[in-house]
Amino acid sequence: MNRLSLTLFGLTAVSVLVLTLLLVACGDPAYAATPPPATAAPASGAPADSTVPARQRLEEALARYQQVAQGGGWSTVPDGDLVEPGDTAATQVQALRDRLAASGELGGADPAGDVYDGALVGALARFQATHGLAVDSLLGGNTRAALNESADRRVEQIQSTLARWDELPAFPTGPDARYVVVNVPEFRVRAFEGGREALQMEVVVGASYDGRETPLFHDKMEHVIFRPYWGVPASIASEELVSQGPSALEGKGFEIAANYNADAEVYPMTWANLRRVGDGELRIRQTPGPDNALGLVKYMFPNQHAVYLHDTPADHLFEEADRAFSHGCIRLERPAEFGAWVLGPQGWDEARVRENMTTGDREKVVLDEEIPVYIVYLPVWADAGGAVHFAQDVYDEIN
Repeated sequence: MNRLSLTLFGLTAVSVLVLTLLLVACGDPAYAATPPPATAAPASGAPADSTVPARQRLEEALARYQQVAQGGGWSTVPDGDLVEPGDTAATQVQALRDRLAASGELGGADPAGDVYDGALVGALARFQATHGLAVDSLLGGNTRAALNESADRRVEQIQSTLARWDELPAFPTGPDARYVVVNVPEFRVRAFEGGREALQMEVVVGASYDGRETPLFHDKMEHVIFRPYWGVPASIASEELVSQGPSALEGKGFEIAANYNADAEVYPMTWANLRRVGDGELRIRQTPGPDNALGLVKYMFPNQHAVYLHDTPADHLFEEADRAFSHGCIRLERPAEFGAWVLGPQGWDEARVRENMTTGDREKVVLDEEIPVYIVYLPVWADAGGAVHFAQDVYDEIN
């Protein structure tokens, strides 16, 4: 239990849930004021206690879910048409009310009735926010499937996550310790200083097919590169780019080079040279600029997987609930803000990071002190308010 005695998952989820409730039920005090049943997980309105170690919070959550499971679990929500706020659907509404009351999201604040409205709408939004779903308060197929996971299954998922937690390396400690944790199934990165969360944001991670999964490992960030080239991996070049032809590739800022070095010899973009790329003799890279697949900055912790943290021009992907789209690297929601934290001890602020992202030539900045980076896979966690979160098991890691 000592390995993760730091508050790994702090106030982030509380902030998300508060925003959700404001959007769907502004002015209704029921969510924060009504205590949940004794056997259920605490409501998001519970007082936040970031001093409780993250692993301990999950152990406490396990005990609560075991109590629910031993008491017979919760009822399921029957199949049916999509239910939207304001709809009348007697069977589904009552089943949903019973289900959310049993796990603590509703807390008994919603009066009986056949109409899907009021506190029940906010309770379902809260459930969606803590189960890796799109927060829209609609009772549809994905949400119904998550609701119908049994309490026994949730117990198993918590136990499996705790076992994975025990396999993690010890994180740095001390008042000056700085490190980064990427939790893949949560699609989120957190930066820590002195045991406290200093920064968090959403990320896009590797897709779950064709070997694109983001690998789980730890290393140390050594330097930052502004306006990077993208050295296209040979497999991507041969399987996805060569067939597009010279004109299409030039239009997207690609060039053929002898190797991935910035000063490498550049060859004409011809079909003949593209065939040499396909044969492994030459390489394809994308020149720096706003359309570069790596965006305008990348944070390097050299490793055998060629995985790193970087900007992206595809900002729209952060609007998705499931953000497993990359070839393995980790795309940052707010790369300039992340850079200000990384380079802050060297006198950089966000404005300076943005300036270097958008002006001048390619630049490499070496860190005065390397920053440990941990890429982990923890599908279940409990936030500082006591709410339990079940992420989508994007890589089917939890049995």
